[in-house]
Parts: sequence; structure tokens; C-alpha cells
Amino acid sequence: MSKYNKLLEFFVENGIVLNKEQISEVRDIFKEEPINEVTILKPVREYSNIGIAVNSSSKETNIAKDPYIKVFTGGSNPNNCDKLARINLRNMSYIIHYKDSTRPKKWELNSKEKDQLNKIMKTPGNIKETVWDDVIYYMALEFNVTPEYYYKMFPEGCPDFKQLS
Repeated sequence: MSKYNKLLEFFVENGIVLNKEQISEVRDIFKEEPINEVTILKPVREYSNIGIAVNSSSKETNIAKDPYIKVFTGGSNPNNCDKLARINLRNMSYIIHYKDSTRPKKWELNSKEKDQLNKIMKTPGNIKETVWDDVIYYMALEFNVTPEYYYKMFPEGCPDFKQLS
């Protein structure tokens, strides 16, 4: 992890919220490019066919308030996979993206895959207690808010992916 990312991680963990100008100054100090890729959550061993990514596109103006994840299979990341689903976490719906094309194939999870995703979210995370906590942590890091912002947004915990429509 770069010094820049470690510093952003420190800010998030300590509840320090920066505005866009301050983030830009930090990037300049560390000579870092703006974040424009996704944060990949490593697949859980028993579910290694499914990967999860937290979007960090600055073009998505309401993404911090209306977060979504990318769920993918058949590749190492969402840009190199066979199937991709964008899932709005607040209303449990699929998102059709303007960049969608024939590859990767748009994916609507079947009942078994939704159950699998529910189980994945409850498994131990890479850096936090569960994968769901990792998702919260990375969303907070990417959008420069505290994790509590998302825990308040989801007071019941991880949404039930069986409700996905």
C-alpha cells in the first residue's frame, strides 16, 4: 500500500473528513494520480469464482449517497471478467451503466448466487471482521467519509441479496 493510501486510511479510521481541495493537496504531496480504479475485495477461498469491487468513479455524482458494488465472475477484476453485475445497495436493484457493452456480459444473479453473495458478506474480511465491513471500509475510504456514515445508512447491517431485483 502506498504512503498516500496509508494516509487516507488513517484519515478514515480517525474520522477525519477532507474536502476535494485537501485531497488534491495530499495527492500533490505524494505525487499520486487521482483514484480512478476500483478497490477489489479479494475473493473468499470457498467462493473464489465471485469477486467484489467498490466503485470509485468520480463521475458518479451521487455514489457516496447511493452506493453500489460490482460483483463479477470469470476474471481477476471488473475490467477483465466474463460476467458483471452492478448492485445498488440501498434499493437492492441492478444498475445499467452507460459503459455496458457486450463484454463483460451483464449478469443478473440467480437464487443460488444471491445466497452465495449473502454468505460471502458474512465471511471474515481481508482487513475487517467481515467482507461487509471491508465493503463499508473501502467505500468510506474512496469517498472520504467515515465508516459510520455507511453504518448509519445500513443500520440493519448488510442488505439481503435475496431481495435483489
